[in-house]
Amino acid sequence: MFWVFLASLLSSEGRFLYLISKFHSFPLLYNVLFGPVFCVYSGAIAGAAAWTIWKRDVGARGWAILACLMYILLFLRQFIFPVRAVWWDHHYLVELFAGLVGLVSFAWPDKQVDSSYPETIDSR
Repeated sequence: MFWVFLASLLSSEGRFLYLISKFHSFPLLYNVLFGPVFCVYSGAIAGAAAWTIWKRDVGARGWAILACLMYILLFLRQFIFPVRAVWWDHHYLVELFAGLVGLVSFAWPDKQVDSSYPETIDSR
């Protein structure tokens, strides 16, 4: 999922650079929910998830779950706020799939490790 989050960060940066030139031609609500403002906070969430996974941080699971929920909300957003189709619109099925797979994998509880067993055979 690290690569998915990294690709999402790079995609958000590209969309931001494209949409920032059209910032004044859209209303404020559109800019917050679909435009460059949305690209900033979706890229920040995906970037934080990728960074914490890369660094194996304690909060990586939380950031990853938040990013996966963001992907699911990206899919649901088209039903809440219908917009006209544009060239990058693909009905967000990839985001739904990535969000569901990531949510299941990161929300699944870890196995408890019994510390009475040695970690390797050579450590006896």
